[in-house]
Amino acid sequence: MYVHVGAGAPTVEDVKNLRQLHVELDGVDEETGAAALAESGLGTLEGDHVWLSIAGLRAAGEHTDAWRGGFDGMIGYARSQGWVNGGRVRAHIVRP
Repeated sequence: MYVHVGAGAPTVEDVKNLRQLHVELDGVDEETGAAALAESGLGTLEGDHVWLSIAGLRAAGEHTDAWRGGFDGMIGYARSQGWVNGGRVRAHIVRP
């Protein structure tokens, strides 16, 4: 799954892929991307990473038991790596 940040509001894409998590800044600079993420409530840009709202990602996903279990597994792995802080998960930035 990834968060796409482009000309419009940020969107959560590829929600079935729970083996990777990143943020794509597509045609926007970091300042514009940071503002869009903050305004949407999906996350905050800090250095080379974005802290994403776990609740926001969960809300954008599939509402099935199987998906929720996979999502919880992804967040559990992130937590074991030190990439969870409260209700936020750290993701790297990709610039296509």
